[in-house]
Order: sequence, then C-alpha cells, then structure tokens
Amino acid sequence: MSKLFDIRHQLLQYATHHNHPVNVAIHLTCIPLILWTALVFAANTGPLLPYPSPESVASGATFPVLVNKVFGFATPNLAWLVMLGPHATRTAGYIHAIAWVAQFIGHGVFEKRAPKLTENLIQALVLAPYFVVWELLFMVGYRPQLKRELDVLVDADVKAFRARKAAAKQEKQPAAAAVAALVDEKKEQ
Repeated sequence: MSKLFDIRHQLLQYATHHNHPVNVAIHLTCIPLILWTALVFAANTGPLLPYPSPESVASGATFPVLVNKVFGFATPNLAWLVMLGPHATRTAGYIHAIAWVAQFIGHGVFEKRAPKLTENLIQALVLAPYFVVWELLFMVGYRPQLKRELDVLVDADVKAFRARKAAAKQEKQPAAAAVAALVDEKKEQ
C-alpha cells in the first residue's frame, strides 16, 4: 500500500530535509508567503480563475494571511494594499521569487542537503503547507509523543546522510590524488 496517507512517513520524509532551525524558520515564513502570493496571482487573473476574490484573501480568510495577522508580519491594511493596489501582481511576484530563493538558500547554507522537491515535486508543492501546519502544531505541544519519535528518526536519518556524504568525499580524495599524480607525471615527461 502507498505511504501517501501514512502521516508518520510523510512527516519523516519532510523533516529529514528540514531539520536545521534556521531552515525551518525560513520555510515557516516562506511557504505561507508562496501560497498567499499564488492566491494573489489567482485573484488578479480575471475570468479564468475568479476565486478566491481579492476581498476574501485580504480579509484573512486564508491561512497565510491568518498567520501574518497572528505573528504580526503584516496588517490587514498591508494585505489590502498588496492585493488590490495598482502593482499587486508585480509585488506578489517579487515576494514569490524571494520566498523561493530564500528556501533554496536555507537548504544550501543551513541544511547542506538538496530540497525535497528534487526527489518528489508533488510532496514539495502540495504537502508543504500541510507540514507548516504540523510544525506549528508541534511547537504548541500537539502530539508530543509523535514529535519525539520523529525527532529520533530524523536525527538518525541526518546522521546517516552525513556519514554517506563524508564517505563519498573520502572516496573522491584518493582518486583526486591519483589523477594529480598522473598529471604531475605527464608534466615531467
């Protein structure tokens, strides 16, 4: 049977690529922003995608705007300005691009591991907002036993990943030394 509906498996797969606290913070900020900016694009496309309306998004009827209100990242007035202002789509485009770039930086600089979307695009695009909700729930103490179990499994996976990475680096070093010796030998001839 597919593990698509196995919550523990899905959370583990995501958490193994989102373990560093800075990367987690980047994703907790950027995933809602990406979702919100996608709604801005949808709200401003005209008759092709008439829903959600700019009013419903800006009123806080969606999760990202709610998160923004709760954490004080934006006021409802700012949401109205970005949604309905003369440059709404352009502003959303900039925010959208910056949020994606920030996530890639989080993976490259802090996780030192490829983003999950390189392995499973559906999981990255469809399930990422779901994982943000779970991460927030864990932060407020929801299902602590599941969180502890995941932390142990994630720690083991990250250690195994780092060990494989170190072993691969060690394998390359003798080969690089042999190549360098051959190059030196050719230069001497």
